[in-house]
Amino acid sequence: MLLMIISFFIFFVPTYVWYDSKGRYRHSGHWTMLVGATNLGGLLLYLLIGRVLATTCPECHQAVNEKQKFCPYCRVSLKTECRHCGQAFGRNWQFCASCGHKPERENN
Repeated sequence: MLLMIISFFIFFVPTYVWYDSKGRYRHSGHWTMLVGATNLGGLLLYLLIGRVLATTCPECHQAVNEKQKFCPYCRVSLKTECRHCGQAFGRNWQFCASCGHKPERENN
């Protein structure tokens, strides 16, 4: 029984992190090595912090940096600028975080 538990943490957990992080991050190997080296500690770190760091494109669902204005995979605009104050705001925001104005959306 103990051998099964050890095998689970040595093989299955890093494999899970590898496949899960491939769709979320560019450096999925780093997360896999962290979990492989530290096992339970790395898994907890991945589950608690790693998912918060991930931002996905609303169109192609690839992992993108939240500072990017365009998706590098499908070229969709991730952020636009407020026409009132000029600050960047997220695609799904209802109001500008800097001035409170409602963004003017393009009708497609």
